[in-house]
Amino acid sequence: MVPFGRVGQHAQRALQTQSTISCQRRALTSQPSSKRVIFSGIQPTGIPHLGNYLGALSNWVRLQKSAERDDILLFSIVGWHALTLPQDPTLLQSARHDMLAVLLAIGIDPSTFDTISPRPQSASHGVVLDLELPHPRRKATANDDLEAADILIYRATHVPVGEDQRQHIELTRDLADIFNRSFSKYDQSPLFPLPEYIETPSKRVLSLKDPSSKMSKSSPDAASRILLTDTAVQIKAKIRGAVTDTIQGTTYDPVSRPGASNLLDILAACTNTNVLEVAKQYENKGHAHLKSDVTDAVEEMLKGPRAEFEKLRHDTSFLDEVAQKGAQQAMQYSGITLDQFVVACLSKDIVFPLKIMEREQVAESSQGKHNAKIPRSLSKGQERKVIEFLEYSFQDIESSFKKRSEPSLTKLPTLPAYLDAMQRLLAFILQIPPIDPSTSLRIAFLLRLTNDVMNSVPGYPPEMDDMQQLLDFLDDLDEAWLAVLNSQVWDPSSDTGADLVIPVDMIEPNRPIHSTPASQTERTRLHSLLVMGTAGLEEWLSQLKTRGEDYELALEKAGLMQGFNDLFTKTLAEMGGSASEPLIDPLPETKCTC
Repeated sequence: MVPFGRVGQHAQRALQTQSTISCQRRALTSQPSSKRVIFSGIQPTGIPHLGNYLGALSNWVRLQKSAERDDILLFSIVGWHALTLPQDPTLLQSARHDMLAVLLAIGIDPSTFDTISPRPQSASHGVVLDLELPHPRRKATANDDLEAADILIYRATHVPVGEDQRQHIELTRDLADIFNRSFSKYDQSPLFPLPEYIETPSKRVLSLKDPSSKMSKSSPDAASRILLTDTAVQIKAKIRGAVTDTIQGTTYDPVSRPGASNLLDILAACTNTNVLEVAKQYENKGHAHLKSDVTDAVEEMLKGPRAEFEKLRHDTSFLDEVAQKGAQQAMQYSGITLDQFVVACLSKDIVFPLKIMEREQVAESSQGKHNAKIPRSLSKGQERKVIEFLEYSFQDIESSFKKRSEPSLTKLPTLPAYLDAMQRLLAFILQIPPIDPSTSLRIAFLLRLTNDVMNSVPGYPPEMDDMQQLLDFLDDLDEAWLAVLNSQVWDPSSDTGADLVIPVDMIEPNRPIHSTPASQTERTRLHSLLVMGTAGLEEWLSQLKTRGEDYELALEKAGLMQGFNDLFTKTLAEMGGSASEPLIDPLPETKCTC
């Protein structure tokens, strides 16, 4: 039998995760990349048309081919944007499959996809943007929030868009700058980079029937657009019927001759040629000749992707697999950003980490030499956001844990990945101030985390290489409970609890500070979780793979035995002693019960 206890040294802390994922063979980590993070998205609202392909999708392929080794490329099918209008779920799912099949057919690497639809991170991010930040210069719509959230959630540094979308990048830059200045601490790097605009080389493609407007899927006239799935016969008929003019010869003049100029733009884009050079070739030729050449060029460009699309669109199981893998990769990366984003939003008002004042500082403060801030409990709005965020986080971890045996469908396929996720969640919970009425919230969620850990860890196969990280995490949990049981604030700089001492002259008479200790029921539940949980861990540990060696001996050789012997000794000793100490000192020399 192995008594369980704690390990000595702490591992890396929350928001300094070891989790990494592969995206087009390039690492995505919690730290901002020194290279480019390129992001772009398209709505799943039907088959793309020629304008979509020449204006955006073909540019994605070019970016993919020209990207540097360390660049990160993320291409998204943005489901939330489509939901700003009523949608039939069945039709939307079919459209999503079709869009994914198109992207694969034109040559986009599936490892760059973020295809979850809808994606909860972007929606949550968009909601908080709307709640927390004033929109600069103009009234922003729901889609504006979502576009900014999509870009910011991946901390994109570059966004390829058409000229007509440039205003959205400016809005996103403004929001990122406002957030960084308002919420980032003086000793931290800004959370969000200011995204740069990458201009797509192709001009926008105009309607074949109304060259005063751009080609659009929403036009009631199907002959106004060429879809990527159109047959050669359909392409020929649509281009033959394209609006031009009655002027002899062909010249490039978008203002006076928009129809003919639109055809020249299409031909130049299909052949990767300068439009003015193309126009010179048709100075003495009629529109019929131009239309014939445009038809041939468009068909030559689309026939390969069209054939590949027809093969892929009916293989829904393959498309779902690609979508799931892309979503999983993206959620791991965006989840880190969302965690840090919510922490930063909360930190602005409740001042995390709280300033721990030594007694000599208290004396100085009473003489006006130290400007300290009195910690406050969470407001109702903040408490609501904390609860929503933690509920979502626990549900997300639980869902991923259930899929742990399917690595392609989960972000927590291994014990280290699970512990990293719980480490971030633990750090967040500890930032809830131990001041009523927020005290009970911190205790309740820490009990939930403890229960989840004790029940989930044995669900992974025990590996010797994972034992040090497990012990480090359980040691952190022991320190966390010691701080909570003593109604202490959490000091991230030392990863321990600390008494919060506030000078009496800084306490408002009508705003007393109270901290209700854990109830006897909560202490009994915690004691049961630790005792029953460590018994389960002991049985699990007996299955440790040690190459035929006794697992206790293997732990001893690895220097881990003492860590297990001392597991949770601080918390259990505290629960065997007296109730928690008072929270504050009303006088420098004495303490009183709050």
